[in-house]
This record gives sequence, C-alpha cells and structure tokens, in this order.
Amino acid sequence: MAAADYIYAAGAGRRTDVSVANTSLHGGAARVTLWFYANTGSATRLKVEAVQATTVLASSIVAQSSGFGWRSVSSPMLQGLNEIGLQDLRLRFTTLDGGNSNVRAAYVQAVFDPCAPEYGKFGPGQWPSACWRPYGTTSPFNRKLPSNPRLIHGSQAASAAIVGRVIGDISQRDHPNNLASHPRGIFGEPTYYPDAGDPMYTLRCDPPPGWGPCSIEGHQVRIPAAAAPEGGWGAAPADDRHMAIIDQTSGWEYNLWQVRGTGPLPPNGGTLTFTFGGRSRIVGDCAGLAADGTNCETTTPGHGTAAHFAGLAGRVRAEELQAGRIDHALNITINCDSGQAVYPARHAGRSCSEIPLSNLDAPPMGALFQLGMSVAEIDALDPQKVKPWHKVFLRAMAEYGMYLGDTGSEGLFSIETEAGNQYLTVGHADPWRTYGQANWEPWTHDGITEYVGKFFAPRDPDPDLWWKNNIWSHLRVLDPCVAAMTC
Repeated sequence: MAAADYIYAAGAGRRTDVSVANTSLHGGAARVTLWFYANTGSATRLKVEAVQATTVLASSIVAQSSGFGWRSVSSPMLQGLNEIGLQDLRLRFTTLDGGNSNVRAAYVQAVFDPCAPEYGKFGPGQWPSACWRPYGTTSPFNRKLPSNPRLIHGSQAASAAIVGRVIGDISQRDHPNNLASHPRGIFGEPTYYPDAGDPMYTLRCDPPPGWGPCSIEGHQVRIPAAAAPEGGWGAAPADDRHMAIIDQTSGWEYNLWQVRGTGPLPPNGGTLTFTFGGRSRIVGDCAGLAADGTNCETTTPGHGTAAHFAGLAGRVRAEELQAGRIDHALNITINCDSGQAVYPARHAGRSCSEIPLSNLDAPPMGALFQLGMSVAEIDALDPQKVKPWHKVFLRAMAEYGMYLGDTGSEGLFSIETEAGNQYLTVGHADPWRTYGQANWEPWTHDGITEYVGKFFAPRDPDPDLWWKNNIWSHLRVLDPCVAAMTC
C-alpha cells in the first residue's frame, strides 16, 4: 500500500482485503507477522485477519477509541509459511459496530528460514530436506496440538475405551509393527519427483464395479521411467502397491493404489494402469481451502488411501529421521475401524465387524491419537529401553499426534513411511538402509539382511510389558474438533 493511500470504512461491516507482493523464499519457509497502522472511533472496533484462501490464520480486534499506532497480528499458523502460502496471504480489515476507522499503512514481515533444495527443484539427488513440509500450515498434519486438547466426546472414559480396544482385541500384537529397511527398498511407499525430461504417462483407473468414477482417469503426468510401486514390481497384485507422483509445475500430488503390471514402465511413456487413485494439492489452494493433505476433489471421489488422505500426509521421510526431528503428525494404520469416518478422513476403511469383531468403541477412521507425555518426560525415558531414534517418533506423537489413515495392521499400529526404492530405482543410495544399519537391529533370513526398528524391548522376559506400561498407557484419543480447529 502506498504511503499516500489509506482506507476509510465510512460504515459498519465494511471489509477490505489487501494482498501482499510476491516474495521468493527459495524453497524455505517464513515466520510471518502482519503489521498495520490504524485507528478507531468511539463507536467502532476494527477486526484484522490474516487470510489464506478462505482460511483465517490469525485475527485481532482493535478496541474502540484507539489512536493511530502500529499493531501486529501473529499466530502459530503464520510460522513456517511456504512461498505459495505467503503469496496467497491477505490482510482483511472489517469494521464492527461503526464505520469510523482509518487504515493508513500495512505490511507483512517475513523472517526467512532457509530450506534447500527449494520446492520445484526436487528430484534425484535433490531430495526434499528434513525442514520441508508438504501442504500448508493450516493442515492438521502440520499443526502442533494445543496444551490441553479436548478428548473425544469430551470424555476421558470414551478415550480410554478406544485405546483399550486398540491395545486389546483389535490388535494381534502388543507392540507397533516394526520399521525395516530391505536391500531392495521394498518397504514403505515411494514418492517420485519427475522433471520435464521424464516421459509422459496417461493414467488409467480400473476400479471394481460400484466404486464410481476416478477423478484422475485420463490425466497425463510425467513419471521417471525407472519408477516402481510399493513393494517393487514383484509385489503381489493384491498388495497395496502405492505410488505417489509430485507434479511440481502444477502443484498436484497424484496418489495411485494398486499400480498394475510387472514392470518396468515403458521407457518412452505410455499408459499406467492402477485400481484407484486421486490427487491433492501439495501447495496452493483447492476448493477454496489451503492445501491440507486431504483429497480435495469436490465432484469426483478419487482417492489413493482409505481415509482419502494425500499420500505424503503424515508419511515419515528418511531425511527427517537423519535430522532427528519429525515436524508433523504421523499417519498410522490400525487393524480395523468403527465403520465411521471423522475429520480429516473422508471415508472409512475395514470395519471391525468385517473381521469379525465389535465396532463398539473401535476408533473411527481419521481418529487423532496423542501420546500424553511431555517432551521432557520422553527425553527422561530409560535409555536402555528407549533409543534416540524411538524418541524422534515419540516426540512427534506427543507434539503433533497420529491420524488413523488406513486399516489392516496386525500390531497396535503401523507408521506410514516412504520407501527405499524411490532412491534405488533412480540410481541413488537408499538412506533408509544407511539409517537402519546405524540404528536398528540386523535380521538375516534367506540370505538377506534387513535392519529392523522395534518398538519394544526384545531382551526383556516380557518384551512388550515395559513399553505398554510406561508409554502406550499414555495414549489418548482427541475429539475431531481439535483437528478441525473448532474447539
């Protein structure tokens, strides 16, 4: 806004949005504070909001009879904005009660936090670093939990009942599923970052009868010709065989389920067939909302995951473990759900009644679990039983939580991670293998050595008991309003 310009309301309920100039963050993020110079008359209040798409990230009220002065607006939602989010940011001024208010100047202060390589330049050898997070700061996967969150249904008993079912009859084991690295990188779900030199493929959905149309049918995307799905091309056809493709030019993330074929892909492009899939915004806006890590198609129910989460939502990357910090919620799989879905999920998975078990007190798809321990309590856990790599996960469970995104885990839960084959197929070393060798236990079978990360104490007489009593007993289930920011 030029120094000679100003905004005068001249009426109650008048609203003006002010956009900000585009600023390059070179792949990093910014800690943002909004500043404005304004006054209010004796019968007027001024509401000031930071808005991205249709989402209010922060707000403040200037009281009646406030003289001219510099004032600021900030919130946790303005910390860590990526470049797209910053460019989409607007200052909204609304008069309340009366119209006597002047806004004479406004600007955005963005403190740059470097994060290289920058989005748009990801690819083989230029992997996203640990500080990069997909989606916007308003995404439930990217928000830290409040200090005293509301429990599901506002009830300790309701939370305890769901946790009791998960720890009890729903799970077939008394510990989470192991993490593992394999020489062929076949564990986890791969993500690919194509560039303009990669071949173009036409996407073909082949869903079972009654599934309805697929939102990405016929779309054309570039994919590295060496790409392989989850489990590799040798995975059984009935396996999940996920694949995520990030189109950095358009800002769309394509998520495919049950990629077909025995591989490799046709080297010069062609058709890629899969059972079902969908796309989500990884940056920018979709359906009037900032990218939040869910499928945002408004007319066609395409999806690549049971909950309709985006593939990268809550998925742990090797670069994060190497850095010793996971700055987002986790995406987990549990054996079955209640047959219902809550925000941020849009669809349920396998209900417990299908296995068959009771749906009573089973977690709904999208349930938000939190480890109710402080970071200090986690850091003080017995180092003989809880290793440094464990604490990286436990801190994320406490600070950001875990969203139920799929069903079918035999353990208490399994944690969604990226795959080693996304590196190996394009000619690079697998960082999961390196991390596993340094932090996990070797396990050799059939002439193959894997490295396994176990969430239990294997050398104890009862390997699961200590973890169950000292860690998993602190799990709780939060109300969906916490994820939706409505309570």
